[in-house]
Amino acid sequence: MSKENIKTIVRKVDVSTYINLKRNCIARGMPFEQIINGDFPRLNGWLHKNVANKINIGLLEEYDDLVDSMLTDENLKHPTLRTSYTGERAEEQKLKIPKVEVKEPVVPKEKDDNGIIKGTKKSYVISLVQRGYDIAKVIHKTQRRFPDAKDKSIKIWARKALKDT
Repeated sequence: MSKENIKTIVRKVDVSTYINLKRNCIARGMPFEQIINGDFPRLNGWLHKNVANKINIGLLEEYDDLVDSMLTDENLKHPTLRTSYTGERAEEQKLKIPKVEVKEPVVPKEKDDNGIIKGTKKSYVISLVQRGYDIAKVIHKTQRRFPDAKDKSIKIWARKALKDT
């Protein structure tokens, strides 16, 4: 193979990440022990020398089986860590993909003429005061409709509504 052909092949090899570099070295026949003990410069040097070797994708799964047999902790084994992740074995192993809950868009709450959200205790108190009810009657009607309403809050809202009107 001429030097020009080797240079074009070297340009086309994706070694942007360590895992891609490992995949290229494995597929071209680098011994597994050298891959396990190798760092980025060693793998890159070996790949540069052997870039013209024939690619054998089956070696990726053999390497993954070797690494899986070496790992003792099951938590360390994950399909995405396999070099042959995009192969057929990755399809056999079902991945747990977290479900993304689709949130419904928040509908803005309706406001009344006073700028207070409709259907609230405060809105109800202000509407009663604007209709002309006295504070005792407002407290009675509000507590009947909203049993958890406090007298003190109702009085504060009613006095404020009386001032504004």
